[in-house]
Amino acid sequence: MKIRSFFGKPGFYLQKAFPRFCAYCYLTVQKSVQHPYIKRYIRNFSAEKGPKLPLCVSFETINKCNGTCAFCPANTAFDKRERTVMPPEIFDKAIDDLKNAGFNANLVMCINNEPLLDPLLTERLEKARRALPDAKIQIYTNGSLLTPEKLDEFRGLVDKIIINNYTEEYALNKNIRKLVEKVNDEPEQFSGTQIIVEIRYRNAVLSNRGGLSPNKKAVRQQKYPCVMPFSDIAIYSDGSVGICSCDFSGVLTLGNVKESNVIELFNGEKYARMRESVIKTGRPDCGICEVCDFVGRSNTRLKAIKRKIRGERPYFG
Repeated sequence: MKIRSFFGKPGFYLQKAFPRFCAYCYLTVQKSVQHPYIKRYIRNFSAEKGPKLPLCVSFETINKCNGTCAFCPANTAFDKRERTVMPPEIFDKAIDDLKNAGFNANLVMCINNEPLLDPLLTERLEKARRALPDAKIQIYTNGSLLTPEKLDEFRGLVDKIIINNYTEEYALNKNIRKLVEKVNDEPEQFSGTQIIVEIRYRNAVLSNRGGLSPNKKAVRQQKYPCVMPFSDIAIYSDGSVGICSCDFSGVLTLGNVKESNVIELFNGEKYARMRESVIKTGRPDCGICEVCDFVGRSNTRLKAIKRKIRGERPYFG
């Protein structure tokens, strides 16, 4: 188990004292570091022949979160969406589509939600693990509903669990301390699961999420190339498909897995038009994308892009 944060305790309190300055510095550094790799990845992707597979498929099996993070439009004060749980038949079909395509990259059980709110989560993980033995299955959670018993359930089903310990002071929340103690007491039981606890400032300013972030609005058009149309597919609780967690309100609906094959959608005309726009202007031709300053999940995604460029399996770091 790893416990980490943005430049440790000093970084945490810098974010708290100077939230917008830290956001500016972080995004500026990430753009400069990632830019040459993203350009090369997009060039390689465009030259590749035949049907392409995404680096990451994300599922929002329930469209609600119980968090209060100030930067996220899915927080309990901001989110007005009606609660929807993905029907099992939609999830099963999407997983079968991925299985038939030989998908073996990153499967993430989270978009704009808290995955542990889904009462069917363990059953879905069992299905995904059986169907996609070579995929790297990952969960991002705020940890509020993650108990030691639930952690035991996930052993053998999940390759990586990222626990975002949201707080206003630099400390582990009480229930997360119990999880850390359990893993440290039974390291051999969790040797096959990478568990990372991120200590994060709850009221941080991050990206503007296409202008939808409650605490950071879009102010200008962006030109930095977006890799998401070339790397990701997001499947929401009603089966609709988008490219990115920044599209909180589902502006970019590129199809629905109820009627279409997941991989065919990723290789379809709507995705192709977005990619053409990125190559020409740096951003997909869509209002929220044009003003979005999201850089692409920081170093975890960059590691996957580097691995793909080297011809290796493109697992997130």
